[in-house]
Amino acid sequence: MAALANQYLLGAGRRELIDARAGAESGRALDLRPAGATGRGAEDAEIAWRNGERIVAEPGLVLAALTRERPSFTRQELERFVRVNTVGAEQFATALVRAESSVEIVRLGNGANGEEIFSRRPVGSLAAPRESCHGFPPGSRMVKRRVL
Repeated sequence: MAALANQYLLGAGRRELIDARAGAESGRALDLRPAGATGRGAEDAEIAWRNGERIVAEPGLVLAALTRERPSFTRQELERFVRVNTVGAEQFATALVRAESSVEIVRLGNGANGEEIFSRRPVGSLAAPRESCHGFPPGSRMVKRRVL
C-alpha cells in the first residue's frame, strides 16, 4: 500500500514518502508532522515541544532526519527543520546549538550560492582508532631489529 502511495507522491512532485516500517525500525524518533498538521494548535504545540526536547537530548536525530533522503543539507534546511520541531525562541536556540555542535555533523564547505553545506558522519566512524595488539595503531610501520 505504501509503495503505491509513494508512486503517486513522486508523480505529484512531492519529496515526502511514506515509510511503512514501524517508527523505531525506520529510524524515526521524532513525530515528523508539519506544523499545523492536526489542525489543533495545542496538540501541534505539544508535538513540537516533545520533538524539541528530544532534539536537545539527542541532536543526532536532526541530522539523521535531514540526511535520510539526501546525503547533505544546508544551514537553512537545518534551521527550518529545528524551527518546525520546537516551540519558542529559547527551545529553538538551544536545539539549534545542540545540532550544530553535534559530533556527527560534518561541514562540507560552501555551495554554488555560498551557502554552507553539511552532512552527517556515520555513528560507527565516531569510535576511537583501534590499537593493534602491540600497542601501535593499525597500519603503522614497526622497525624490526635483527637479533645477532
